Amino acid sequence: FSNEKEEIFWGELEIVLDYFLNANYLRYTILDRDEIGDLVKAVFNLDNFSVNRTSESLFLQSGMSSYLKPIWIERNGERKILNKTREEIAEEQNVVRVEKEFKKSNKRRKKSKYVKKVVEEQEIDLFGDEGNDNDDDEISLF
Repeated sequence: FSNEKEEIFWGELEIVLDYFLNANYLRYTILDRDEIGDLVKAVFNLDNFSVNRTSESLFLQSGMSSYLKPIWIERNGERKILNKTREEIAEEQNVVRVEKEFKKSNKRRKKSKYVKKVVEEQEIDLFGDEGNDNDDDEISLF
């Protein structure tokens, strides 16, 4: 077992630390984990970073016609959903299709009920003499 890699690391770290010690500083602070994260976000402009735009432009540059969409991101244990999965999209489309079919069938039922009612009603000719053999019949409207 050799510690050459570890020795190389510590040797290079000593050189870097020597440069830091020889520099002139107005002030310095020691950052905790959250402050280091905030510093990295500020330096690399991660606050305005869009995963969707970046992946889209990256895949367009590579010449691919389709690309992967991130479904969610996780930060500090909290998940933020960016896009729906294929299964969720298919389920949503299925629900919309079933609702449309149900509405169409309801319209058909209403139309068929109306037609049946009209057909079942009998038409009465109040003023005509056709088909009326008995002239003595009186029709009372009140």
